[in-house]
Amino acid sequence: MIWPLSRVGITVSLSFATIIGFGDVLSGSLLGGGAGRSVVGAVPLFSNMIMSDYASSTNLPRTCALAMVLVLILACVLVAGLKATERAQRKVA
Repeated sequence: MIWPLSRVGITVSLSFATIIGFGDVLSGSLLGGGAGRSVVGAVPLFSNMIMSDYASSTNLPRTCALAMVLVLILACVLVAGLKATERAQRKVA
């Protein structure tokens, strides 16, 4: 009985944690000045690519496209969380 009722809260909290995590990755490099490390290794972090393109101000259309990809990823996470929440609420009710 506890799992079906808490599934909605877990889904919403995971989607918000993902959104906060996207922004938190960048704060360390802005405050500390480091480049940050990727889980994959030599692959640069997505947020660092956006900031380096924005700081150089030579390729603003690419910066806009990268930021739009990030916004679309966040929107997909929210939609998936909302769909899972609705599905869980239907099972409980």
